[in-house]
Amino acid sequence: MLDALDCDRLQALGDDPAAQYARSIIEQFSVEIAHQRAKLQFQSTKIAALSFELARLKQWRFGQSSESLGAPCFTARHHHLHKDSCAFRCRDDADGLLLRSSEGQPFLCLNGTQVQSAGLQALLHEAPALRQAGVERIRLSPCSQGFIEVIEHFEAVYNQGATAEDALVSLRALSLPGSLINGYVHHQPGMLFEPNSL
Repeated sequence: MLDALDCDRLQALGDDPAAQYARSIIEQFSVEIAHQRAKLQFQSTKIAALSFELARLKQWRFGQSSESLGAPCFTARHHHLHKDSCAFRCRDDADGLLLRSSEGQPFLCLNGTQVQSAGLQALLHEAPALRQAGVERIRLSPCSQGFIEVIEHFEAVYNQGATAEDALVSLRALSLPGSLINGYVHHQPGMLFEPNSL
């Protein structure tokens, strides 16, 4: 963008054709520079967002993934309570309030200020690829039922050489609060389970 000094200098050039041409070129460059600056800011924001997402994916291996986090408490709103005087009603729904699609399929869970996936992301087949990528720690998000067994199966697969398939069979037999999913990390719909590793 042209600042006041640039405008004064352009005015001092006068009105002859060369001065008019110089003004038009400078104004075009000014517009292009502003456009490129905005584009660079967008790219920087995009890179920061992707870096955050990659860091999140490097750690999250089991549980309801957080789809959004907001200021309003969805649980309090569901119970017609004010957020600041809700008496922690979210404790009554340990795994969140299940929302279903219009077809009746589990879709999302409302859990306090978070909107979470209804399915439980379970990255067991992906253990070798994650290890190779340098992932040293994983995050297992607790659920109200069967979580001790979840920990044991992840420990067996990630650290003791057990097969992912055996662990998945055992996990599916548990009364977990959602189905096992991993589509998101395989560039598939998030609610699917893709058996192939990364």
